Order: sequence, then structure tokens, then C-alpha cells
Amino acid sequence: MLSKFATSQLLRSYSSRVSVLRSFSGVFDEKEKGEEQLFFRREEERQLKKMMEKMQHKEKKSQEELEAILGKHRVPDEVFQRLIEWKSHD
Repeated sequence: MLSKFATSQLLRSYSSRVSVLRSFSGVFDEKEKGEEQLFFRREEERQLKKMMEKMQHKEKKSQEELEAILGKHRVPDEVFQRLIEWKSHD
């Protein structure tokens, strides 16, 4: 059986190791959280770019369709822009 002194030394040694591991664990947890936030920011940015491209394509398509419908009829630019906005946001 271990003496009281040896037992207390083992407990101190164990508790100091645990506290060191906990401090490293906190660093790793923070690193993981940072990497996770970075990943989601990049993913969000990629999705926003994709959405913007779709919106621009839709607006361009709406403009082409409207020009085909109107043909050679002349419409004021302001009316034409409002029609495009209306058509592209349906």
C-alpha cells in the first residue's frame, strides 16, 4: 500500500496533468470553433455569389424576353426598366 505522502504526490501529479490537458483542450476547442466559423463564412460567400449570378442571369433573360415581345416598338427607358424589374422579381 502506498504511503499518504506517495498518494498525495500521485494525486498532485495527476491533477496537474489534467489541468494541462484541459488548457490544451480549450485551445483546440477555440481553434475548432474558428475553423468552423471560417468554413461557414466561405460557404455563405460562395452561395451568395452563386445567388447573385442567378439573379443577374434572370434579369438579363428578362430583358431579352421583353425586347423580343416589344419588338421594334419604342418604350421610354424608365418604363422599360420598371418592366424588367417587375418581370425579374416574379
